[in-house]
Amino acid sequence: MRLMTIALAGLLTIGLSSCNDFSGEFKTGQKLKIVHTTMFGKKKTKKIPAGSYRATLGFSSSSKVKLSLKRSGQKDIDVKIKLPDNAQFPTYEGDIVIPASQSGQRYDLNGKIATNITRSGQTNTYESCSYTDYVRRCEKVCRDVTKPNGEVVKRCKKECRRVAVTIRGSRDVTYHMVYTAKKIKLGVFNPGTRDRLGDFKGNFNDSTKVYDYQSSCR
Repeated sequence: MRLMTIALAGLLTIGLSSCNDFSGEFKTGQKLKIVHTTMFGKKKTKKIPAGSYRATLGFSSSSKVKLSLKRSGQKDIDVKIKLPDNAQFPTYEGDIVIPASQSGQRYDLNGKIATNITRSGQTNTYESCSYTDYVRRCEKVCRDVTKPNGEVVKRCKKECRRVAVTIRGSRDVTYHMVYTAKKIKLGVFNPGTRDRLGDFKGNFNDSTKVYDYQSSCR
């Protein structure tokens, strides 16, 4: 399948959700103390021991970055970092710059996000499909009727109505795939220095089927 790279540039505002978290690894050579903000806005300090963790990074809300850390044999650590109103945290392409003086953390957070989007050539095929139609259906309905003399007799008649039915079929389609690959590097630094204390490196990959043509279902 031939891939064609699409050149895209620019920054997007904060807008990640749990469905496109970055997955990767977080490493630190020393114990870190991160200010965690609860869903009720309360703050407490969470400690991250020195080590290497399997990690995910995303947004728990439009204003909080969530870092989830897992280490074999150790309790998971989830830290939600509230972002300042003027935080520069692109979700598509660009530099991440969140100084400690703005975030209320003990550390500066600096890094970069890069995104590459490619698309496949067109595929012509057919797919199964279904649609709803209405048909007229009749049935014999019988009822017991009591005559004036007390005799009970069965009276029948045909009753018809329109009912919804699901029709299964197929349709001709033409589509192409769009592949999104994102990479993030985020460092934890002593404020105002290049003294790196920790690193997160992660990836996010997604594919989307884009239809260029769909015939009617038949």
